[in-house]
Amino acid sequence: MQLLYKNYNSTESAFIANHTSKIKYLQSESITNDKKSPYYWSAFVYYGEPSPKASDNTSYLIYILFGILIVVILILLISKLKIHGRDT
Repeated sequence: MQLLYKNYNSTESAFIANHTSKIKYLQSESITNDKKSPYYWSAFVYYGEPSPKASDNTSYLIYILFGILIVVILILLISKLKIHGRDT
């Protein structure tokens, strides 16, 4: 797990970090062959999309545009209600 987190910080991809840490674990000379059995390392499985962390702000842009749209609609509704209230 230490190798996983170390590789995750350098690659910013959990999928690649998991794969690299398993390879490094198996190639390590300080670990005995008994401990290189899949029993010790195969349980660590990455679930999710095998891609780097998303660094683009497109999702935030969608939320911002949606928020602006809601504010504009509310302003229009409030102004229409005020105008309608004056007519009666």
